[in-house]
Amino acid sequence: MTPFAFSFARYRTAKTPDGIGGFTETLGTPLTVFGVFSEHEPKTSLTMDSQEDVQVEDILQTDDGAQYRVREIQLTPGARWMKVNIERMERPIHP
Repeated sequence: MTPFAFSFARYRTAKTPDGIGGFTETLGTPLTVFGVFSEHEPKTSLTMDSQEDVQVEDILQTDDGAQYRVREIQLTPGARWMKVNIERMERPIHP
């Protein structure tokens, strides 16, 4: 599959009380980030500029509403690009 560029809404999740003794995840204000998206078994990943503000456990949402959780970031010191391993969320979090 040929990789293609995407813009994502990047959300940082926060845990808030759910009112019945547990917690739920909520999404904060989105920030737009950019990456080259590619799917390869068994992982889906993005190649992003190393200056993008992305952390493990962030949620990346595409324009069509698909959400991906950041699982791993591979960054070589001094490199311009980083590889971001993501996992599609079966149950999206609604902002």
